[in-house]
Amino acid sequence: MIELKTKGTIILSILFNALGVLAIPWISLLVLNLIDYKTGFDAAPYRAEKGDAQPVKSYKSMAGIRKKLHMHLLIIVGYVIDLLVSQSLQQIGFVIPFQIFAITIACWLCFNEIISIVENMADAGDSIPPFLMPVLKRIRKQINKIGEKENSGESEEEL
Repeated sequence: MIELKTKGTIILSILFNALGVLAIPWISLLVLNLIDYKTGFDAAPYRAEKGDAQPVKSYKSMAGIRKKLHMHLLIIVGYVIDLLVSQSLQQIGFVIPFQIFAITIACWLCFNEIISIVENMADAGDSIPPFLMPVLKRIRKQINKIGEKENSGESEEEL
């Protein structure tokens, strides 16, 4: 038993060391992916009763898994962007101590998974605090506005 704990500790230490500050958002996303998949599966019969969706089918299940895998690929893309930007900036004397793109992408994906989990739970008939979904959607809207501002060149005051 001690060997299993030791191996687990070594694996987690290597993982956290390799990922650095990105470890918590990325592992959080993995956990949220599993919770979202489970709650979505649980909510499917209730959605079918309401006429909102078809019963669970294997191809839809595989599409959901593919979507979740693509989330993690998106974080890897963000990490590559971070490496390229960091390497370029180091040439002119600037140092970025962490992976800003990968962390931002991971946190945004986590936030969307949280919204999906709450929606799934509501569809399954679970009691959700009435303030929760409006607050989550408002925060997502603000995050998206900031991203849109960055794309359009607007100042924060214009939003």
